[in-house]
Amino acid sequence: VVGCMPPPVSSAVILTKSVGGNEAAAIFNSAMGSFLGIIVTPALLLIFVGTTTSIPFAMIFTKLSLTVLLPLVVGQVVRQRVKKWLEELNPPFGLISNIILLLIIYATFCDTFNR
Repeated sequence: VVGCMPPPVSSAVILTKSVGGNEAAAIFNSAMGSFLGIIVTPALLLIFVGTTTSIPFAMIFTKLSLTVLLPLVVGQVVRQRVKKWLEELNPPFGLISNIILLLIIYATFCDTFNR
């Protein structure tokens, strides 16, 4: 079932950036994978499991738009407005993103074994 799911957005982008990959392509692939997952995931589950169910496409599309597209658009707008200031400040975004990813993994690990 997990193999039928779309790719995770944040970890794919963070890991791609940490190894020096194309971050824009990772964001695009993750966003596209999430939206394709709305259609592909139920189709794959139907093929592998063999049962059907109703899927609230509008609700899923709205939630994905709010969690993927809206932050992406807001981030691009904010980036254009504060780009010069951030270049002068030069914060360690790579280190910060790696620490956040480790915290997410740690929290998930703890939550899994807490049940």
